[in-house]
Amino acid sequence: MKRSNTHTTSIRVLAALTLTFISLAGLPGRAEAATCLTCHAAVGSTTDIRPVESTYRNITSGSIRGSHAKHIPTPTLDANTCTPCHGTAVASYQANHRDGFINVTSAAGIGYSKKTTFPQSGSKDLVLGTCSAASCHDNGKGMLVTTPTWGASVPACTACHALVPEDGSHTKHVTGTLYKKALCADCHTGYVQGATAAASHLNGTIDVNAGGYPSPKAKGSAPASCSTSYCHSSGQSADGLSATPVYSTVTWGSTVTCGSCHATSGLATGTHAKHIAAAPQCNYCHATSSDNSYNSTLHVNGQIDVTDQGYSAGGTPGNGYGTCSTAACHGSIAPPVWGVNTNNTTCTKCHGTGTVDPITSDNRHVVAPADPAATDKGQVSATAKTGAHQTHIRYLNGLSGQGNEDDRCSTCHGALPTSGLHVTQFGPPSNPTSTFSGLAKTSTGGTMTPVYSAGSCSNTYCHNPAGTNGTLDPLNAGTGTSPSWTNAGYLGDTLKTDANCNACHKSPGNVSFTLTSHNATQMPQGIATDCSSCHGHNGGVGGAVGQQHMDGIRYANGECNSCHGYPPMTAVQLAARTGADFANAKLEDYAGGGGYHSSHLLATVTVADAFTPCLPCHPSTSHRQGGSVLQANVNVNYDANDTNLRFDGSRSKRYDASLTKCSNISCHFKPSPAWKL
Repeated sequence: MKRSNTHTTSIRVLAALTLTFISLAGLPGRAEAATCLTCHAAVGSTTDIRPVESTYRNITSGSIRGSHAKHIPTPTLDANTCTPCHGTAVASYQANHRDGFINVTSAAGIGYSKKTTFPQSGSKDLVLGTCSAASCHDNGKGMLVTTPTWGASVPACTACHALVPEDGSHTKHVTGTLYKKALCADCHTGYVQGATAAASHLNGTIDVNAGGYPSPKAKGSAPASCSTSYCHSSGQSADGLSATPVYSTVTWGSTVTCGSCHATSGLATGTHAKHIAAAPQCNYCHATSSDNSYNSTLHVNGQIDVTDQGYSAGGTPGNGYGTCSTAACHGSIAPPVWGVNTNNTTCTKCHGTGTVDPITSDNRHVVAPADPAATDKGQVSATAKTGAHQTHIRYLNGLSGQGNEDDRCSTCHGALPTSGLHVTQFGPPSNPTSTFSGLAKTSTGGTMTPVYSAGSCSNTYCHNPAGTNGTLDPLNAGTGTSPSWTNAGYLGDTLKTDANCNACHKSPGNVSFTLTSHNATQMPQGIATDCSSCHGHNGGVGGAVGQQHMDGIRYANGECNSCHGYPPMTAVQLAARTGADFANAKLEDYAGGGGYHSSHLLATVTVADAFTPCLPCHPSTSHRQGGSVLQANVNVNYDANDTNLRFDGSRSKRYDASLTKCSNISCHFKPSPAWKL
């Protein structure tokens, strides 16, 4: 019978093994001379008795499935390293060592799932077991865990516990996102997450080498506290001159907040307490933080990280305190050094001109930053946080005398703060805002909507009374209606020049000036014309007269005759007038005015008061008073008390503008003729 090649090879291998076995048995002392190296070690090894491992039983190399190398991580010739799992130490070869069984046992027992003795087998389908009572496999707190299956490939850490132990505060430290991620070696010297542990890892104790935590410490004992951990500290010494911070004591496994590591309302280092009391938003100075969290890898990184404030002493703690050069909440060109207190009054501790004197409405300008290097009349600084503060508060160009210095502050910033802790009033330093009021929104009801953006103001009454909902015709907007806050050349040294006036609004007489309440006959010379006859001032520089220029008030001066004359006439009528009765007549080219002077003219009037002829129909006395707001359209009307009128207060209809007729008035007793007749 013909045999297959496979069959022939198997017979030859079996014969060779049989002859070898017989020869060994027949040689006196040869069996006894065999050592662990003979069967277990790699072929030719003289330094390592550990079994060779692979994914299957390889008769050529002698390898088997298992996890011997993980349990005995370094080469050895000491057979006693096998005894924790396989029993009593073997000083010599034992007869039952080759009985065809795997013996797993120990004095304490390791709870192997295939029992203490099971048949040896090289089958590729062999199912290996797990240990459930091995003292070397616990969760780090003394609680035994079931091991992975023998021979399974798993990360070293997870053979006993999660890669990040889920006990105590491990998760917060190692996987947290609110701060710089901690490494195992930060607290346990020599340990690397996911890699082979140090030799002291299985010594039955908890070894911590940081933060003053007691070490070594028995597994399973009550948690202790760190008392000298940089991670739980102020981050810097109280005076900034030492790298040793102010530590806090934190217990492992406890719940912590920002205040558990450093105070959030009275942080002791530097000037934290003053800043936190003013505004608890930590992100003003430290990016991605708030008053109760700090979500950044810059948190607990051993550095002083101050964002976008130009802080001069960032970096390693202990290098001393510095200053912030770009913090919008500090108006001073040379801000105070962090941690330095002064005797200055509250406001000028942070900005303005330092003073110990109380701040009042008469010296409020000292709280606004000034620039000693500014040489222009307005003392405007090229530094954005200083800019034109002094010009606006003190009206250095003589533009107005509106209110006191407190009023001028509130024009741009709204209600004044009641204390020095007012940072939040204007938002974070990275995005300061203004709350315009008063003159900035016009003095006639606050209808304009001013905007401050990119360092410039727009649609403010002060710089563009022809802006949206302003008091001038929109066509009369000037050439510089959105001035830059730092533009020292916005206005010249004198006020009443065509160039200066045209910055905010076109000047009367300008070729593109749009006539509204003026006309070419009344204002033939434009800016050079004497305005005082009607308005009481020429808008000159300085003094009481100059301060009437930009205060939100349109002044009228003298009598009705100063502007209107008596009676109003058309140009034709004015040219044809005769007699002293018309000596005060003036041109009035508006509907219902000039052209109907016969209706205006009363035959019998004693002109002791030039207003007397007007008041019965035009009772607005405020219309003629200097320092009061003009009424743009004064028609026949009556006031709340029906005073100064010859009207019967029992009915509401007085004047029909479409018919130009009066009714129910005492001087006619019935509807009057049309005004135009």
